[in-house]
Amino acid sequence: MQYSVKQQIQVVEWEIKRRQKVYQRLVASGKMRQVEADYQIGVMKAVLVTLNSMKEHMDLVKTDNQNE
Repeated sequence: MQYSVKQQIQVVEWEIKRRQKVYQRLVASGKMRQVEADYQIGVMKAVLVTLNSMKEHMDLVKTDNQNE
């Protein structure tokens, strides 16, 4: 099954919010180190940046492919 970039962005945004809440509790309870929580959230935010960049440049990709 294929998912659009827009759908992927929505899910990643939701996942970041969910992880922030969960990781906050895990760090507070000593089950996760803050550095690990920061790393995991940072990676997910990087994924979001990548997806948003892809979304912004989709027209260029479509145009380039159509010219071939």
